Amino acid sequence: MKHKIFSYCATQGFRPYMEDRMHYMYDPNNNLSIFGIFDGHGGMSVSNFLETNFARSIRERLLRHETRRKLSIEGMLDLRDPIEEVALRVFLLVNCSGSREL
Repeated sequence: MKHKIFSYCATQGFRPYMEDRMHYMYDPNNNLSIFGIFDGHGGMSVSNFLETNFARSIRERLLRHETRRKLSIEGMLDLRDPIEEVALRVFLLVNCSGSREL
């Protein structure tokens, strides 16, 4: 990673608490950075879960399949976790096909 500086700004809405979350993981040993901004729209539970688990889960799955040229969605999904399934499916679609459509 050439540049190791990034910034993040959040604005709290009209609620008395912030529901959005942000997470950044930098893994210099594997030349990997993962950024996540999680919208707490409708409550904090999903954004809290993703802040804690998303980057670690994606990193582990990418490293487990690092020798594959093309990542297989079916081979990487853990169907017991629907949140990780959707997040990983979106990540793979954007990064493997350049498309953002599900």
